[in-house]
Amino acid sequence: MIVINDYKICSKSPPYIVAEISANHNGSLLRAKEHIKKAMESGANAVKIQTYRAETMTLDCDKKDFLIKGGLWDGHKLFDLYKEAHTPYEWHSELFEYSKEIGITMEVFQMSFHRWQRVLINQSVHSLVT
Repeated sequence: MIVINDYKICSKSPPYIVAEISANHNGSLLRAKEHIKKAMESGANAVKIQTYRAETMTLDCDKKDFLIKGGLWDGHKLFDLYKEAHTPYEWHSELFEYSKEIGITMEVFQMSFHRWQRVLINQSVHSLVT
């Protein structure tokens, strides 16, 4: 059995639902909070955001291997996509606090892509606990 914030997960429990916020905030802190609230209202047990900056994901490079092929971002650099889609670090404490206030888990499901991002996540969680 696994326990997350007093929710017991085992073969007999209902599914534990994690809503992915990702870049759906479109650069708006208010929209990110709205997504978190809607996830909770829809029955999600937790939300997940991604913690990265473009520099930690790829190079700012115009070479062929760093250009997107097809879709809405066709011809654009991967760097530019990651730069536009990231969740700013400056939002994290506020999003963690908001999630805690409305009763949905966030901190357990943060995705980080770099060691120093895990430090940031741990600091955000620690500031809510202390």
